[in-house]
Amino acid sequence: MPRIPLEVLDCSFYVYRSVIDANEGKQTGGCGFLVQVPSVHPGWTHLYAVTNKHLIDDGFTALRLN
Repeated sequence: MPRIPLEVLDCSFYVYRSVIDANEGKQTGGCGFLVQVPSVHPGWTHLYAVTNKHLIDDGFTALRLN
């Protein structure tokens, strides 16, 4: 897997199949990034986690943030 660039490292995560896998640091899963989108309501934002669809379809839903 390519190295994540330093300028986006603070918005990246790794997605695991379970919390147990995340706590054990298993090597199966994938990566993703966080996106913050302004809301129509002043002072509010929406935070989205973006990753590959096949990971979610395969049950990888536990995120581990840096």
